[in-house]
Amino acid sequence: MVSTMDQFDLWTDETDLCGDFLLSMFRVPQTPRECGEADQENQVRSTPGLSRGSSMPAQKRIPTTIRTNSSSSVGAVNEEDFRKAFTQVPKCDIYSAKELNSQLESIRSVLENSQLDWSQRVNSLKLLRSILINGGMDFETELLNGVHSLEDALITSIKDLRSQVCREACITVSFLCEKLESPISRLCEALLPATISLIQNSAKIMSSSGVNACYFIVKYVEHPKIIPIVLSYASSKSKEIRKAVQDLISQIIAVWTPSKLEKSLSSIVDCVKAGLMDADPHARTSARNAYQLLDQHYPQQAQLLYQSLDPSKQRSLSGVMSAASSSQSINSERDSLHMSQRPGAYGMNRPKTTNFFAGRSASEIDANAVRRAAAFTPAKSKLTGSVAARNSPVRPSVVRSGVPPSRQTPLRASNSVNPPASVSQPGSRSTSPTRTASNRRVGATPSATTSSRVGSTINRPRQIGTREASPRRYSGSALSRGASANGHAAGSDTRQLCNAIRNFSLNEDDDFSLGVLKYDQAGLTDALSGCTSSNLNERKDGLRSLLEILKSHRNIPQQDIKKICDVLNKLLTEGNHKLMSIVMDILNVFVSSYHDNLGEWLQFLLLRLLHKSGIEILPTVVQPLNMALKAVRTTFRPELQLIAICKNIQDPIQTPPVKVKGATLNYLHELLQGMEQGASLSRDEVRAAVHKIFQWMEDPKNVSIKVACERVIYDFFSLNTADFSTILSSYPPQWREFAYSLLKKNKPSDAMLPRSPSTAPVREAISDMSAQITDFVDNRGVMGPMTTSVNLSSNSPNTSHFLNGSSSRLLSMTNESDLSTSFAADIETTMYLKDDPALQTEFIGNLLKELSSLDPLRRNEQNHALQTLQQMVSEGSLTTWEENFKPIILHIFNVLAVNDITLKRSALKLLTKICVAQATKFYDLAEMTLFKVLDSISEEENPVSQLLNVADECLRTLATHFPLHVVIRATKPIIAQENDNRVGPALKMLTRLIESLDVEELTARLPEIAPGVVNCYSNPQSSVRKSTVFCLVAMVNKLGREPVNPYLAPLSNSKIHLLEVYIQRTQTSSTHF
Repeated sequence: MVSTMDQFDLWTDETDLCGDFLLSMFRVPQTPRECGEADQENQVRSTPGLSRGSSMPAQKRIPTTIRTNSSSSVGAVNEEDFRKAFTQVPKCDIYSAKELNSQLESIRSVLENSQLDWSQRVNSLKLLRSILINGGMDFETELLNGVHSLEDALITSIKDLRSQVCREACITVSFLCEKLESPISRLCEALLPATISLIQNSAKIMSSSGVNACYFIVKYVEHPKIIPIVLSYASSKSKEIRKAVQDLISQIIAVWTPSKLEKSLSSIVDCVKAGLMDADPHARTSARNAYQLLDQHYPQQAQLLYQSLDPSKQRSLSGVMSAASSSQSINSERDSLHMSQRPGAYGMNRPKTTNFFAGRSASEIDANAVRRAAAFTPAKSKLTGSVAARNSPVRPSVVRSGVPPSRQTPLRASNSVNPPASVSQPGSRSTSPTRTASNRRVGATPSATTSSRVGSTINRPRQIGTREASPRRYSGSALSRGASANGHAAGSDTRQLCNAIRNFSLNEDDDFSLGVLKYDQAGLTDALSGCTSSNLNERKDGLRSLLEILKSHRNIPQQDIKKICDVLNKLLTEGNHKLMSIVMDILNVFVSSYHDNLGEWLQFLLLRLLHKSGIEILPTVVQPLNMALKAVRTTFRPELQLIAICKNIQDPIQTPPVKVKGATLNYLHELLQGMEQGASLSRDEVRAAVHKIFQWMEDPKNVSIKVACERVIYDFFSLNTADFSTILSSYPPQWREFAYSLLKKNKPSDAMLPRSPSTAPVREAISDMSAQITDFVDNRGVMGPMTTSVNLSSNSPNTSHFLNGSSSRLLSMTNESDLSTSFAADIETTMYLKDDPALQTEFIGNLLKELSSLDPLRRNEQNHALQTLQQMVSEGSLTTWEENFKPIILHIFNVLAVNDITLKRSALKLLTKICVAQATKFYDLAEMTLFKVLDSISEEENPVSQLLNVADECLRTLATHFPLHVVIRATKPIIAQENDNRVGPALKMLTRLIESLDVEELTARLPEIAPGVVNCYSNPQSSVRKSTVFCLVAMVNKLGREPVNPYLAPLSNSKIHLLEVYIQRTQTSSTHF
């Protein structure tokens, strides 16, 4: 017998649940296991420990969710309010990293100044969100550095006594978490204590803001260090905080990937256990919700937790019910369903859940029709996420049982006795399952739930008056009905039966029906609606549903294909990294299945994909993106792709970045190489695109893609010599002469011809091409004499190597735009080293051993070692900094002294990442590091732009992370030299430093910096003078003209006039933007 006090305690817990449903601020997105099990468990449970008679109706319980959109009282805010406020910001366009840094610095200064009016701090917080929306995401490195620098400012704003400031700070933190995710984990670790402390605030707007901010942090920032911070508040004196901690634990269990929870799972279980024993009923309710999710996702740990509880707490989790009679069981189950799901009289409103499938007698299912439908059902892959919730039938977790699913052991399930199937008589009510069936877990033994019922109707004519259920009632939208199946084999027969009935429309005469595959219009509409939802989880569910529909290879009409294209257009334009992987999977299937109907969409599709290919750096997105591009290249006709690419290249509206141009040229190169020899090029689009490519080569800003342009021009000529010669004849003479020199340099020779007898047609084609090139070169005078020489190929390094088909990988590895792609594809993850210091030290030692030899014959291995170290720093798997920091830095210095551009670029990139990750460890090596980087550039006689770009980025990072006085002390003696090659890079570094300094700091250091910079204006090298002008312009823009004027006195009037022109030009352009 349960004691009176235990009954009262359990009754209090359960009745408090109703009020807590309205007070709860958390909602966990449903997973496949929740959709079917959680809802039905809540439907069939009653108050534990209290028995009832058959005349007593079942006590109904309100199903709980972790988060609701209703606020607990006036003044509180919820997630929907936060999301609306995300975009209610002033307009602020960001076009350069300089503007971004300037804006972030001004925001920091306002937020940290508590003396300013509170409205200014509110506007600054809104401005920070506006930066992310209007271009700030394009400069990821600068943005992350700037956001991390706002740590103290955001903490101050969250703790602000003004509720408006606190609310805006929480909204901004939530928006940062949603947009930037895990890269700002360190910032979230610092902010989380402040946001949790807000929860106990008596002002509802502040407490609810803190709750929502915590919710966004744990939802979007999956980092193991977040969990200990949350768990540390589980024993707080505030009951509001203890309840919120349980809700946050529920969110973590439901959303986070298991690999992030492995080490903290035992601590989470202990926290949930403490919550189940909490003195506050609301905290106990939240802990039960957390236990339910733990039971669904980690049943073994939930089982151990259950066994460690005392019997009264076990009963509160189990939900024991008494089944006094079969008729009472029917009433209980019927009352627990929603009104729309209850069976009406005479079977008019048939339910759609397998809860009643299990309860129907065998006379209601025609096995012959089921078997015929199943024979036509295509095999379906197992779904994940909420797709399964919409496409799979319900598998009830517990049906009037005192034991939750995790306690139903296989032994107990297999030993359960199968009750005899009840056969309905004419006119009987055949919906009553036996009491035995009602007390065991449906689906634990498939033969008991399926074969016994179906088998009873084999070779048996239907009785007159029985309630035949037409399968047509169960057909319809696979996405809008049905709950989730958890993937266990126990329910596979039931799922097969329901899928067969749902996906086929059968004739009224079941004995002679044939399966007809239907197109699920409602299902596609639901999926597309989910894809356009503002809620991220709903969008993921919609995308998964759309992917499943496309995989079913059904005949989608043209109007719906157009709708799918519109949805994909929006998703590709937004570029949400969380959704990009599944969007690329959808594109693969969509393009492969319906490419014949997508000709008009091809141009926009290639435009968006190539744009993302050029700017994307995340390895998790790069690989699916490359697969999508490969699917497009292999499915659409090459002629259509060529026209679409050429239209995008010559489009006057589009002004793509250099890296996007490089990605477009690389794709065009692969496309031209795969086209059939002699394909027609006599199109206006091709002529305009080639004209644009020549213009790109003449632009100094596009020096990094010059080789790719030359390669594409050679590909055009190799594809169709006659057509391309005609195109060249209409171009200026210098372009024609350049094409001649390019073809002459890369003229195919006999040594290039294959020797295998099986490639004779290829040799013949190459010979024909060689003859065509010879004719073209001999007749070049027809095009007109060379009037001017164009410097398009004189400085191109090893062009012939890149134009060779066998060396195309070398281009992709050395091209700046493709380096991240190649790096992500070739370097494996090193996360397995993170928690093993001994193995990590040994691994790094092997890499440094490779770098120590610097054997010229092992350049590829040395470059791979540098990239591996770079990967370790990026992933955070390098944790043994104390032992390995100085050895790594010294090896980098040795590599920088080697005359190899590829190794230098990799070493500079590695040094940049180390500086960002461990800037404080450079205290004793700061000056030496600056000198080594500057020396690595000055030692090159003619450094290519790729090296200069990487070196400039490295110097900028070093200058902004090293102490200011160290940078100035190292720079002053260098810029004082006239013939030193390091002066130009040093001035550029100084310019970046000036742009990043506060006005007060720069004013204090101006006497040390300005005289040396002004002296450089008389340097004999024009590049140094140009860098000097830019540096002086940066000073004037930061401080104004008056503080700088005394230092400009030695300059001549012409130099001052030139400086004023540049100053006016920069101010005009900034005003324009």
